[in-house]
Amino acid sequence: MSKELGTLAMNARIFFSFIVFIAFFIAPCKLNAQGYKVNIKLAFWADTTIWNGFNPIIQTYKNYLESYPDSDYNNPYWNESEKQHYKKFDFSKTALFQKGGWCTAKYVFKEYNVVILNIEQKDSVSFLIQSMLWGDSLGKKYERFNPLAMHRYYVIKEANNWKMANALFYDTKNWIVKESEFIRYHFPFASYYSDSLANLNEQFCKALMRRFKWKA
Repeated sequence: MSKELGTLAMNARIFFSFIVFIAFFIAPCKLNAQGYKVNIKLAFWADTTIWNGFNPIIQTYKNYLESYPDSDYNNPYWNESEKQHYKKFDFSKTALFQKGGWCTAKYVFKEYNVVILNIEQKDSVSFLIQSMLWGDSLGKKYERFNPLAMHRYYVIKEANNWKMANALFYDTKNWIVKESEFIRYHFPFASYYSDSLANLNEQFCKALMRRFKWKA
C-alpha cells in the first residue's frame, strides 16, 4: 500500500510540474497575442460624413492594420492573388517594420495615428487609399521622424469582399512597356523613353558581360 501511495505521489508531482511548465510557456504567448487598436483620423477627402461610400474601404484598411501586418501568415484581409505569388505580399512591410526588433506593428500603431488623407474611387471594384503615420506627442528626440511613413494602398473587390492590395500593380497597369536585349522598361509617358539612352544601357550591359565573361 505504501508503495502504491508513493507512486501516486510521484505521479501527482510529475503532473503538477507539467502543468507549471505549460503555464510558464503559454502565459507569455497569451500576453504577446493581445490585440491592439489603430487610431484612425480622417482628412476632408476621406470624411465619411461627406463620402459615406468610403466606410467599407476604411474598415477593411483598419482591419488589416490591426491584424499584425508585420507578421508572415495568411492574412485574411489581403487579396489571394498577391498572396499566392509573394511570400511577403505587402511590399511596404520590410520598410516599415522590424521583425524581432522594437519597430513592430503593435509599437508603431501605439505611437502613431493613421491619418487617411485621401480615398479615390478608381472604378467599381477598386479604391486608392493614401494615408500617413503621424505622432501627436513623440517628444523632441523623435519629432524628426514625423510623419513616420506614407501609405499608398488599393482596396479591391475580390469574391464580393473588399481586400487590400499593393498600389504598384494598379498604378502601373497602363504604363508603356518596351524590351531590349537585356532590359525591360516601364514608363507612364512615351516622352520618358529615349532610344539613345536605351542603347547606352545595352552597351554597358555588354561591356559588363565581356569584362566578367558572362554568357547571355
